[in-house]
Amino acid sequence: MTSPQQNRTIDIRILQKFVPLNALPDKQLKDLSHYCRLVKVSPKTLLFKRGAQTKEKFYLLAGEVDLCDENFQIRKVNADAEVGFNLALNSSSPTSAAAIATTTTTLLLVDSDRLDLTLTWSQAGDYVVEDIHEDEEKRGAQTKEKFYLLAGEVDLCDENFQIRKVNADAEVGFNLALNSSSPTSAAAIATTTTTLLLVDSDRLDLTLTWSQAGDYVVEDIHEDEEAEGDWMSDLLQSNLLQKIPTTNIQQLFISFKQDNFKKGHDVIKQGDAGDYFYVLQSGSAQVYRTDENGEETDLATLQTGRFFGEEALISDNPRNASVRMLTDGSCMKLDKATFNKLLKEPVLNTVTSRKVKAMQLEDPKVRVVDLRSPEETQAEPLENVMHIPFTDLRQRMELLDKSLVYVTHFISGRRAELGAYLLSDFGFDAYVMKK
Repeated sequence: MTSPQQNRTIDIRILQKFVPLNALPDKQLKDLSHYCRLVKVSPKTLLFKRGAQTKEKFYLLAGEVDLCDENFQIRKVNADAEVGFNLALNSSSPTSAAAIATTTTTLLLVDSDRLDLTLTWSQAGDYVVEDIHEDEEKRGAQTKEKFYLLAGEVDLCDENFQIRKVNADAEVGFNLALNSSSPTSAAAIATTTTTLLLVDSDRLDLTLTWSQAGDYVVEDIHEDEEAEGDWMSDLLQSNLLQKIPTTNIQQLFISFKQDNFKKGHDVIKQGDAGDYFYVLQSGSAQVYRTDENGEETDLATLQTGRFFGEEALISDNPRNASVRMLTDGSCMKLDKATFNKLLKEPVLNTVTSRKVKAMQLEDPKVRVVDLRSPEETQAEPLENVMHIPFTDLRQRMELLDKSLVYVTHFISGRRAELGAYLLSDFGFDAYVMKK
């Protein structure tokens, strides 16, 4: 193989020709381009053997390559074919076929580990710390506020998984609360960018009673302001700690360190490396994301007891959002090494592929989940798996059966670990499959 063109800056338009690179934003493609190289090879050059552990993805830019599988069946791949071949020649590692250049051939080589990191970071963008109210939009939830739709569209999914679409711009406006009852009779999922009016249910009930009671005076039984929550109690009640051994929980609270912050301070910043796991001890904070133009989008408001920062520690990706203090306050923080020892390892149950097969024979409720994008699964489809694109996982979790056991497949790379964590945090019995 000839020397790579290492000093040449690779135009991101070249990267955009290939799957799954074409799904990445320009900013991340520019970063990824530093981990790519262009290689020109002579005819009869062996690119990689069958069963090889490759550290780079091979994409065909020009020329022709023969792919020879274990049955010695040859598939010719030509870059000038009418339908371009936009998938990696080595979609899996170890490789399922040997690749031999049959003409003078130009290849784009992309660092596999960096690509995996970039895809995970990009597709984890929607997985910020919490939803609007962590559990309050689920079917059967006890909601403290009424949800009214001002703009956008929402799907209401009932117990029979029948979906009713509610659109604020429909000819006949939907002027009732999405959650007319509590517990709720349906799960509500925003399908577009949506604006909601949230009204305190208890205060609304009091006001309606007062208004409709005429001369009857109604007093507010709960006049005192709700006391600030106990962060330790809130954390103990979270799904995150349900699988943690008691001894770990004791060590956990001993290991936390307090850090005080002023209003307006960024506790974590988007793009920074993950170094600590945080729990908000006092005050409130705003989760926001900054786009390429520097515009900020608010994503969630955090109150006492809410935790954040764990996704970057689990996936080894940079922070996908920032958290800014809305008031003076304090956080309890846990360093990465302690987090991995006391939280990540107990929460992320790992199993081998052989063990998964045994589990499926013993229990029909075990499901293997492929978190790759549709384009990736098309390149290398897996049999007998559930396909849930990582970008859709949070939304789809609302509809998943909690009586099932979910195992994320290692072919998804780091997305498998982060996906299993999100499933566990949501209350599912989840595992990560290892090779």
